[in-house]
Amino acid sequence: MADSTMTMESVGKVISIQGSARALSGTEMRELSSNSEIFQGETLVTDKGSKLEIKFLDDTSLSIGQDSEINIDSYVYDSQSADNSDLLLQMTKGVFRTITGEIAKQNPDHFKIKSPLATIGIRGTTVVSEVNKTTEKHGVEDIGPGKTLVVQDNMGNTQFITKPLMVVDFFQNQGIEPPRPLTNLELRFFRFQAPIRGISDDPDTKEEDEGTSEEPDAGGKEPDPENEDQGNEEPLSEEEEKEKEEEEKEEEDGGNNGGGDNSWQSDKPEPESDPGPQQEPQQEPQQEPQQEPQQEPQQEPQQEPQQEPQRAPEPELLILPDNRDPDFPEPFNFESELFSFKPVSEPE
Repeated sequence: MADSTMTMESVGKVISIQGSARALSGTEMRELSSNSEIFQGETLVTDKGSKLEIKFLDDTSLSIGQDSEINIDSYVYDSQSADNSDLLLQMTKGVFRTITGEIAKQNPDHFKIKSPLATIGIRGTTVVSEVNKTTEKHGVEDIGPGKTLVVQDNMGNTQFITKPLMVVDFFQNQGIEPPRPLTNLELRFFRFQAPIRGISDDPDTKEEDEGTSEEPDAGGKEPDPENEDQGNEEPLSEEEEKEKEEEEKEEEDGGNNGGGDNSWQSDKPEPESDPGPQQEPQQEPQQEPQQEPQQEPQQEPQQEPQQEPQRAPEPELLILPDNRDPDFPEPFNFESELFSFKPVSEPE
């Protein structure tokens, strides 16, 4: 079966490839290599760890990062008629960088890039894009004066980018976010994933563009505050200069004749008197650092043994001696008295 690409006109070619990439057209697939032709309607796919750069007929550059997919939906370039020129790229997933060529110069409205969440109108810019399943980023790395990047979501909301190193974020079911600065880390990511020939991939250029330098004063030197007063003095007139010279002469004559104002003598240093032998300052004896008294470890108070309560002394039994006092009556003996009871006789 004849190759269908032989009947189609090429719209560009591969100028750089790293790893493996393929071009899909319907049911056909072909492996791409350096200088491979690219045709309208093809879908370009890169594998993991692979990179691909395409140069179109109008000098538009398209760099495709790893694990990416993009379709060349429409491409027509007519150098004689701007109305006939047209370019439409359909991004499916991955990382991309695009530098516009002659089509964007001829007819900016005919140069568009689409993704699942956005439509991008390119007008003389270097565009960076990252397309994922639920989020997207679209912005500009470089943009010419008076140029604009127009970004629109599927709900018709539009954002405009007119400054370099700006990007807009897309979130599924949320639409487009306002433009924000492209971070240095993001710039490094885009330049590493999708390099373009002839473009400086030094990420420090962002910092140089955003940095501000202080302008030095004329002559490149800062003014000396000590010489500011001297530079601001007004020049003396001729009469003032003559008066000043006469005053100086009078002071000199007065000093030579021993008369006049002797204030000039105050300028001479007076002879210093001999202070005599200087005594060396006595060094105060250094006090030895006092050692803090060491605190003796506190002994835990010993608990005194609990004393058992003293019982009251039992009363002593009084033992009477056998020899009783005759005057002291004997104790009553109940039993003896009971049994010795005698009935009282009735009176007669």
